[in-house]
Amino acid sequence: MAISHAVVLAGGLGTRIRDALGDTPKALADLDGEPLIQWKLRELRRARVSEATLLTGHGSDPIRDWCATAHVDLPSVTLRDDGPVLLGTGGALLAALPDLPPEFYLTYGDTLLAEEYALLDRARARASTPCALMVTARVGAADRVNTAIGDGLVRVHHKRGGDASLTHLDYGVMLLTRATLTATATSLGSPTGPLDLSVLLERLAEAGVLAAAVTALPYHEIGSASTLTATRQWASGQPRQLPPPR
Repeated sequence: MAISHAVVLAGGLGTRIRDALGDTPKALADLDGEPLIQWKLRELRRARVSEATLLTGHGSDPIRDWCATAHVDLPSVTLRDDGPVLLGTGGALLAALPDLPPEFYLTYGDTLLAEEYALLDRARARASTPCALMVTARVGAADRVNTAIGDGLVRVHHKRGGDASLTHLDYGVMLLTRATLTATATSLGSPTGPLDLSVLLERLAEAGVLAAAVTALPYHEIGSASTLTATRQWASGQPRQLPPPR
């Protein structure tokens, strides 16, 4: 059965691009006259997703206002806010689990991806795993490799430097299951402070349940002022819908 739900991490503080965006949340960064989130929702529609959950934090009110008044391109879009205490990307995901379907895509709200999400489905079927992470060897100037792969699996995933085995970068989308994440959360006990998504991915890799879906297609992101400028230049030459995957 095709996966119809996607979770979008849209709660980043945007500290690296505050000079360029001010108090505007990254999800509402203007790309050729439309906010980034509009482009992202069209990307999800292309992936045959019909329901999306946006995990928000900084700037949640203007994002909620935009979703209430704009044509959002999907039949169902729900917002979940961190609340007064920041949970981190991993913590926000775990908090949302009870309201999510048994399996779903997870993607970043500050990236636009050219690859088809179904590559994840095929990768996990080949590896006989419940989850999959899309990775690329094409690493941008502002990015750093964080993944090692082998025999169709993500063998290592972490953000710590100094590991020569790391050859690939997390491309920005993954396929996860509620059951696997629940088990992973149990193995972590009760972490104090915000929990980063990379900690969950590290545990999934260690458990051998994370297939590697490798793509050579480009991605576009707005994590820094320079990549925001580059993505805006790219968007200015694009149609209002991302081109179909190969």
